[in-house]
Amino acid sequence: MSQDDDIALIRSGYELWGRGEFEQALALMHPEVEWIPPAYAPEPGPHRGHDAVRRGIDAYFQGFAEFRPEIAEIRPTDRPGTYLAEVQTYTKGRTSGIESTIDVLHLIEVRDGKIARLQVFTDRDEALEASGLSGS
Repeated sequence: MSQDDDIALIRSGYELWGRGEFEQALALMHPEVEWIPPAYAPEPGPHRGHDAVRRGIDAYFQGFAEFRPEIAEIRPTDRPGTYLAEVQTYTKGRTSGIESTIDVLHLIEVRDGKIARLQVFTDRDEALEASGLSGS
């Protein structure tokens, strides 16, 4: 796949999730996908495979009535098939009703036309270092 194809795949996954179509988004992920959420996640992980990722995401929805990530920007890294996405995550507490926005970065790898790895960073410098973009 080309870089444009990879970016379109990634955007499609986030758009599906944003519309509440998480199972369709999951279908865009490699069967051996690895998701590494932040340490504060209800199920910190790492999570490997569709079932484990589904359980990890379900844990978020136990505490949130709404949990929706939106991509602000995607940048390719120097490693083929690897991208750094700036993401705004909108949440609404299930019991509190409190709404918030969390800015995070996702380091995403695409393999065999599927999203194969996604690591969440809350620290911008750490994400840039991990992506190899710290000098950019």
